[in-house]
Amino acid sequence: MIDLSSRVPVPDVPPDLSLQQLLAARAAERADVAAILAPGRLSLSYGRLRAHVEETIRTFRSCGIDKEDRVAVVLPQGPEAITAILAVTAGAICLPLNPSYRAAEFHGFFSRLRARALVIQAGLDSPARAEGEAQGLRVLELIPRPEAASGLFDLAGAGPAAATRCEYPAAGDIAFVLHTSGTTSQPKIVPLTQRHLLASAHQALRVKELTERDRCLNLVPHFHVYALISVLSLLLAGASFVSATHFSATEFFDWLEEFRPTSYTGVPAMHQAILAAAASRAKPLPPPCLRYIPSSGAPLSPQTREQLERLFAAPVIESYGMTEAGLITSNPMPPGARPPGSVGRPVGAEIAVIDEAGDRLPPGVDGEVIVRGPSVMGGYENDPSANEQAFVDGWLRTGDLGRWDADGYLYITGRIKEMINRGGEKISPREIDEALLQHPAVAQAVAFAVPDPHLGETVGAAVVLRPGALVTEQEIRQSAADRLADFKVPRQVIFLEELPKGPTGKLQRIGLAEKLGITARAPGRPDGREGPAPPRTALEAELYELWKQALGVPEVGIHDDFLEIGGNSMQAANLMALVEKRYERRLLLASLFQSSTIAQMAEVLSRPDVRAPGSSLVAIQPSGSQPPLFCIHPIGGNVLGYRHVARHLGSDQPVYGLQARGLDGKQLPLDRIETMAACYLQEIRSVQSVGPYSLCGQSFGGYVAYEIAQQLAATGEEVALLALFDSYGPQILWNQTPVRVARRTLAHLQAARRMHSGARLPYLLARARGVRKKLSRRIWQTRYKLYHQRGQHLPDDLREIGMTHFLAISRYLPRPYPGRLTLFSAAEQSIAAFNDRTIGWNGMAADGVEVHVTPGNHNSILEEPQVREVAEILGSLLGRRGSAAGCSLPR
Repeated sequence: MIDLSSRVPVPDVPPDLSLQQLLAARAAERADVAAILAPGRLSLSYGRLRAHVEETIRTFRSCGIDKEDRVAVVLPQGPEAITAILAVTAGAICLPLNPSYRAAEFHGFFSRLRARALVIQAGLDSPARAEGEAQGLRVLELIPRPEAASGLFDLAGAGPAAATRCEYPAAGDIAFVLHTSGTTSQPKIVPLTQRHLLASAHQALRVKELTERDRCLNLVPHFHVYALISVLSLLLAGASFVSATHFSATEFFDWLEEFRPTSYTGVPAMHQAILAAAASRAKPLPPPCLRYIPSSGAPLSPQTREQLERLFAAPVIESYGMTEAGLITSNPMPPGARPPGSVGRPVGAEIAVIDEAGDRLPPGVDGEVIVRGPSVMGGYENDPSANEQAFVDGWLRTGDLGRWDADGYLYITGRIKEMINRGGEKISPREIDEALLQHPAVAQAVAFAVPDPHLGETVGAAVVLRPGALVTEQEIRQSAADRLADFKVPRQVIFLEELPKGPTGKLQRIGLAEKLGITARAPGRPDGREGPAPPRTALEAELYELWKQALGVPEVGIHDDFLEIGGNSMQAANLMALVEKRYERRLLLASLFQSSTIAQMAEVLSRPDVRAPGSSLVAIQPSGSQPPLFCIHPIGGNVLGYRHVARHLGSDQPVYGLQARGLDGKQLPLDRIETMAACYLQEIRSVQSVGPYSLCGQSFGGYVAYEIAQQLAATGEEVALLALFDSYGPQILWNQTPVRVARRTLAHLQAARRMHSGARLPYLLARARGVRKKLSRRIWQTRYKLYHQRGQHLPDDLREIGMTHFLAISRYLPRPYPGRLTLFSAAEQSIAAFNDRTIGWNGMAADGVEVHVTPGNHNSILEEPQVREVAEILGSLLGRRGSAAGCSLPR
């Protein structure tokens, strides 16, 4: 049996230290020293951090949230997420959750983790808010303070902070509750005490030799325990923590230059993306600043390690840990040995490698890794069966296979557990099974790990269809995507007549990819060969590097569709900016509808630019026999967001977009809605000369569509459909902060016009008076509060387009429309926020306002999966165009 004669000394962290006591101690010692920093923000000192945490805890108490209560935290990456997690952990029990989870996942987490309250960023595109309200959670909306120090925020939905003294959790109280899998497979719940967390943090401090001079740049998601342990270890050392708002391999080097960190946290996939960005970087790399490079979460190849060390002139320190046990092993800092492939030696925990009988194994022999120590959890919550399987004589079974070498270094060689480790994200395959089985064509399904050169593993699946069923791989994957977070969706699905089973008839997930001869591949390669298709020409090779930068991925194929592989509007804007800088030629975002692969984009760039100057018309889906639908751009000017609507309306429905003037960087943006409507109407008539017309617009675009319909009505032409997607009506919009700001600035702009009659655009007028910076900052900060598009790094002229459109709203006085208005109102935000089904359009349409409340919020109403319901309703409305039920205008 297990030999306990050899023990590793436990760390000397004070046994009764809590997070609140740690913050108080550091604030007393280093009150004015920077604790948390972020790009473009002021630093947050230790003294201010402690004060803000205690202020937040008093707010919790005023809401009835005590130290035993569980508070779910659903926040985007950034310093506010870090300070919120610290505040919840110091004053209650923290449940950090991934904001990209779907509604069904949040439903399961909130109930199983026994959440009592939810902290969510105001307007965050997440179904967590609706699920929290449905389960009776106290929902507190976090509102960042962009002009204040990094991490400071306000909480809406709470009363004034209580003045009474707060009672704080003790070292032995539960601080963090995490989960090891998903919703449908009954996740194992991992409660960690304050003592567990600080013991792990102290282990990290000791092995990395942290001091108050260290500064760590964090790139990993804040809801990972990896990020929390990094923060706590730096707090123990009195050091500084830099919180990036997102991961960008290209911006990483700018952050190195700005903050001069001594380390950065990353997983292997991030390291590989950084290496790729360095290889294609035109500017010189910043001077060396890193003292070491930690790596965890997944195996790191010796080649990647060697390249990192050569690039940054710093040692890579690989370590091994798990949610239930914190940091288990780590390679030492130089001059200690760091054998390639090893995860190091024990750090503050006892480790053994045992055989099936429970006997210790000698070096060089594979067995199961078990661990115990001060950072190991006491047991899964309310799960006696799982605890019986997970613990043996007080030791935690990690489920990993490993072996010692002669020098006491551990090597992880495989896994006994079925869990899939996708770049550090642990995924339960049974959860994916359940999601796949929801598709009516699927009779049996099994998910399993597929080897991946960048992420370590990705998700694969095999399915057996019901007799006579016909379905594509893409349809199966889309069905899963409706129920699972993106990182859980199978990368590939294979169809089998029968699922492979072991001798006992049980499915054998482990090693199933190898048994089936499956390797990871990228979608879209037409030759059917494995892996992404490589560049064929010099131009494709150049675009390949730009695409990797924009997407933040280590590899992409020349036939991979930008939109299908998850590219979003922000990444598309970054890509177009890189293309313009490299080739001195601007491609509009809408061009991704026709040139959505590297190969297609290379073909476009190889031809001369013959685009008609100033054209706003975009053929999103030009084919089909039905009358076209015309979609007007939202505030940012682009129509990329209508791609999902067009796809779900079907191939027989033509869809055209109207994008803003000025996107080509050559023309001035239009600053009046009436002017936009007149210009767009000319282009609409170039496609459809006579009515009845069908118009729609999202948010700001709804106002322009409304004005186009007014101008058509004035000439006696028919409008069959006028549909607005969560456009706030005039009764509400004119009370919104961005519009109030814009209205107040008009006096400045008019004064500037009188002084500088040659200036045409508002931002030029503002610059002439020296108020442009103030105007831009105020409007774009309030734009963020309303539209929640944080982290955008757009060219200046694209920012000016959005600002100009805000000013256009402030100048527009809509008059009642002599027809029928169809409104799609976001269920998660609009109705609840304004208590008005018409969200401000009541009385603005002579034939009434037809309201359809659809899933999602203001930003997500046209995104998957919410857009499916929108498209279904919209399709039925388009089907009855021109009938008595339609929206014909009186002549």
